[in-house]
Amino acid sequence: MKKIYLHIHRDGMTSSSHHTNDAALAPMERKLIDMYRDKDGLYTQPAEISVEREVWESHNRDRAAFHGFYADKETGNPHSVDWSHGRYNCGRCNMEQNKLCIFLKPSKDLPQRDGGVGPVNMESGSCEHFEGKRLGDSELKAFNMVDSDGYGVAKNGKGFGCPVCPYAEKRVEPDSAGRTLWCKFWATAVDEMACCKYNAAPVL
Repeated sequence: MKKIYLHIHRDGMTSSSHHTNDAALAPMERKLIDMYRDKDGLYTQPAEISVEREVWESHNRDRAAFHGFYADKETGNPHSVDWSHGRYNCGRCNMEQNKLCIFLKPSKDLPQRDGGVGPVNMESGSCEHFEGKRLGDSELKAFNMVDSDGYGVAKNGKGFGCPVCPYAEKRVEPDSAGRTLWCKFWATAVDEMACCKYNAAPVL
């Protein structure tokens, strides 16, 4: 990494010089946390409740937001949360129009129609690009930009969400923000109204 230093001379003229920070080029040392996993490779919830636990859970939740589209009232994109019901299905998504998806590309399961792809399953179909339906949020008609590989239809007939995901279990106690679930996939506390792209609810 090079730093540029600006020198101001007595006559008001300026000049610059370059210095290389050799320390910044060295391999970065950071702490790697090794947590206990069960036979399925999922993270086991610790029994203790502490400030330190909330700190590393917060880091893991940020990781879930960045890599898995997780969101709640303090983490990730709030527009991707179904605040009223916590039901992640096509019927509650801002990308749905007349039972068609205007965001995904056509596929075998979602063929091209006039105005989008589908029809989608309004009650139990969804994908990782869910966006809460809001009256003032306009969308591009027939955007058709993203592969539909993530689209699925939940067997439960209700859609997806943390409460119906087998990776979720009750947290020992709610955290300081009221999150009541522990996610065994991300090793963190999650909100009952939340979801992420790795939701493992059984699909048809």
